[in-house]
Amino acid sequence: MNNMKGSLVIDICRKSHINSVKSFIRDEWSQSHILVHDNNVFNWYYANHDDTYNFVIAVENDEIQGILGFIPNSRFDNGLLDNNTYWLALWKVKSSQEKNLLGLKLVHFLSNTFKFSCLAVNGININHPKMYRALGYQCDSLNHFVFFNYERLQNIAANFEKTMINHNGLEIRDLSVVEINEENYSSFTSHFSSLKSSKSYIYLVNKYLKNGFYDYKVFFVSNDILKSVFVVKLVNVDSHKALRIVDFIGNKEIFRYLYKTLDTWLSKFDVEYIDFLNYGIDSQSMAKSGFLLKSDYKNLIVPNYFEPFVPENSELYFAFKANETQDLVICKGDGDQERPNQLSLYKTIVNEN
Repeated sequence: MNNMKGSLVIDICRKSHINSVKSFIRDEWSQSHILVHDNNVFNWYYANHDDTYNFVIAVENDEIQGILGFIPNSRFDNGLLDNNTYWLALWKVKSSQEKNLLGLKLVHFLSNTFKFSCLAVNGININHPKMYRALGYQCDSLNHFVFFNYERLQNIAANFEKTMINHNGLEIRDLSVVEINEENYSSFTSHFSSLKSSKSYIYLVNKYLKNGFYDYKVFFVSNDILKSVFVVKLVNVDSHKALRIVDFIGNKEIFRYLYKTLDTWLSKFDVEYIDFLNYGIDSQSMAKSGFLLKSDYKNLIVPNYFEPFVPENSELYFAFKANETQDLVICKGDGDQERPNQLSLYKTIVNEN
């Protein structure tokens, strides 16, 4: 980066800028932000094989004025380069630069530098949907579906009543469920070779099975016609547990027949409920499997944040702009929403600066 004295230069972040980027996050975002303290997390999401990092940065007088992190889906599968979604993350500029529209300039640089079919962000500020819509994005909040274990007391969710359970119209079907691991994952590849999606089977394997921070479970769920993969993660509050579906690919029709599988997972993982935040899965199909839509129940509280735990409802807003209409499914795990937030809670050894 050739930074002439007094000029503002926008460019891709390089290894020589990393300490400055971390200092910027510490000063402008939070002193306790995990990307300030943990190299493992920083590198997993942003480091490339050369000396570049997936940040657009703006520098003036040798000081960073703004950053825009991005996570391409192709980071976890090069086969997605021709149908690539770029997820924005850590978009922040100094307050003194807001009047100069620096934030928009960072996005403009990203759009002119890289090729992608969809630009998206998962977890936007509750006050920002209007801004995104003005820029041509579609905005909404993820639907929060819950499958309760009505034989258990609900300690994590609040104001649950057994009368909420609706057994009418359920599709009770047997599905084959096989756990995928690093030893057997290659045997499932052929089932998804023709999948037309912004995510792929290999994407899920690399992002979750080979993830060093959490113990995800990955399942191949199928019948003779429908093939799908579910990524789940256990969360706990003290001794109480819930199971979260954080990602999914495959035939969306599988959700119509998922009741017996979900019921089995309640027992297998000994949890109070299973939840799934998503956009793009038909609500009627979800109801056929016994899922409840949280927003249909005025007083029902199903927390979304566990790191740290926040015992209240929290909407997860998203925005996306696609080059063409596509059958887009957004899940809780998209973008950086599964990034660790607290140093003590994930399973690998932390390397602090």
